[in-house]
Amino acid sequence: MHRQRLTILLGIAVALVATYFAVKDVSGAELLAALAAADYRLVLPALLVAFSGYAARAWRWQLLVDPVQRVPFGAIFPVLVIGFAWNVLVPLRIGELVRAHVLGGKQQISRSTLLATVVVERVLDGAGIMALLGMVGVLYPGLPGWVEEFTRVAFLLFGVALAGLVMLIVSERFTLRLLAIVTARLPRAVGGRIDALAAEFVRGYVALRSPARLAGILFGTALAWAIEIGTYAILFVAFDLRMSPATFAAATSFYSIVLNLATLVPSPPGYVATIEGFGVAALGPFNVEPAVALSLTVVGHAVQLAAIVALGAWALWREGLSAFALLRSAGDSHG
Repeated sequence: MHRQRLTILLGIAVALVATYFAVKDVSGAELLAALAAADYRLVLPALLVAFSGYAARAWRWQLLVDPVQRVPFGAIFPVLVIGFAWNVLVPLRIGELVRAHVLGGKQQISRSTLLATVVVERVLDGAGIMALLGMVGVLYPGLPGWVEEFTRVAFLLFGVALAGLVMLIVSERFTLRLLAIVTARLPRAVGGRIDALAAEFVRGYVALRSPARLAGILFGTALAWAIEIGTYAILFVAFDLRMSPATFAAATSFYSIVLNLATLVPSPPGYVATIEGFGVAALGPFNVEPAVALSLTVVGHAVQLAAIVALGAWALWREGLSAFALLRSAGDSHG
């Protein structure tokens, strides 16, 4: 409970700081003018594209789970959107636990194994971020120093995770033996728990051993990122951001990356204010006026929230689940 309260308070603090940086160079009149100038006929297409992004992610998760147990797309899609909706609405990022809990209960699959597939998803998304950052650097050289530092940190964090996954694929026995050497120095209860989780994790990444399935998973990752970038590209057009094709591709990609990483920091429900602060910062290097950047981010944030809240509500209804009971049972049963 103490940790939860600390996380919530930290999220509020981050949101307040983000709000300051989002609005410090924007007057109310400028913001209203930027919002009024947008072409809102493009909001519906952006919303439909955002919907399709969750379908791509559900298909990728289905491919990851398939070697453990075949789960129909119609069964896995609502569970995935429930998890994503949970991450948005509950400021503790337990959506991954919730979807592992729900799918594990319905399909009789180990929840630890399902969590391992989610970890693989995150590593693959990290690889996607590294590829996109490399592309941004090529398409739009001369980015500010903070962007270069941001890129180095992202490459370090995601590169280490990706290297660990590659080690498992290349030599599972060696990697697990190396882990056993480390855990042998820990208290027996802790080391045994880590070893047990590692054994479950091995089942979670087994899909990557098949070249054909790996190709599908990588394509699903690329497709999910392309759809998300496409959502923001539509909004860039709605707000009449005039850029060269190379700059447009770099800006939409970098914007999508930064907003995704913004969801990893402690935030209030819905990432309110946090997304706006990060969004304005992401568009600054591309010379987008702060008022336009803020208004675009507010509308884009609303589109993403509408998509996942609508899908999440539908999925809860379809699965016959109570949000409050699910929250309680997921927290009690995981582990």
